[in-house]
Amino acid sequence: IDDDGDGLIDLNDDECDCEGFGVEFESLIPNSSFEDHTCCPDAMAQLDCAVDWEQASPATSDYYNICDFDTWPGGIPPVFPLPDDPAGEGYGGFGIWFGGGPGWADYVEYIGTKDLTSPLLAGTSYTLSLFSSFSQGNLDFEFSLFGSPDPADLPWLTPLCPDGIGSWELLSSVDVTYEVDGTWQEINLSFTPVVDINAIAIGGACDNGVGSVSYYYVDGLTLMDSENFTEITESGNWCDGDLLLSASLDSVGGTWQWYQDGVALIGETSVSLDPTLYGFGNYSAVYT
Repeated sequence: IDDDGDGLIDLNDDECDCEGFGVEFESLIPNSSFEDHTCCPDAMAQLDCAVDWEQASPATSDYYNICDFDTWPGGIPPVFPLPDDPAGEGYGGFGIWFGGGPGWADYVEYIGTKDLTSPLLAGTSYTLSLFSSFSQGNLDFEFSLFGSPDPADLPWLTPLCPDGIGSWELLSSVDVTYEVDGTWQEINLSFTPVVDINAIAIGGACDNGVGSVSYYYVDGLTLMDSENFTEITESGNWCDGDLLLSASLDSVGGTWQWYQDGVALIGETSVSLDPTLYGFGNYSAVYT
């Protein structure tokens, strides 16, 4: 209903009195899409250009932003993921290799922050959702999230995974199979810390292969209490006419309402939606 006559209805109207509908929960990770920056990176190992992020160890994780691609000197090229970048103009990157031969050492890069908007509380379930894409190396990869109760543990002083260093512990990991064309894909990790966590680091597992040299990009990190984390999954596909969108939330007893481009779809109040009935658009679901 356009209740104030401004031509905007439902979720498209910022002035709409929606009685709590459309409440957005912000990520506990500040600058979660690497957009805020103090400088334009023009070489590798400049993660400190991204506000609230830091190189987690001497292994040189990286920051990319379109603001200075014209002067990029080389190394891991930043141009591959840009056409499908899911969350703006900035993103992070990290490499990993083990036992690469004479003169090579195990070397694992991580991206870290100790500027969480609030600690991750012991006994509370959390979900981290992020986008990642492939640059080079192994398509099969174990993506890992580490946490520490002590922010002074970041950074640590060796170019290896933080297992056994300070108070770091593995919070969650998931096996990912990347697309060779660098397509961005969503990764979800769920965990329940046993102590309050004040610093996190993302990257590879402590052993992701022998003799491998790999590199990956990350962007659009959403970290929040699992109770407030809504996920929409797809099954089937558009061209076969059987695409189905299904919403899920770690809660029961409420109701759903689906929207296309911010406009309510009348009668679409179940947990699933057939978007082929409505055509292309941006679909969202609100749980009450």
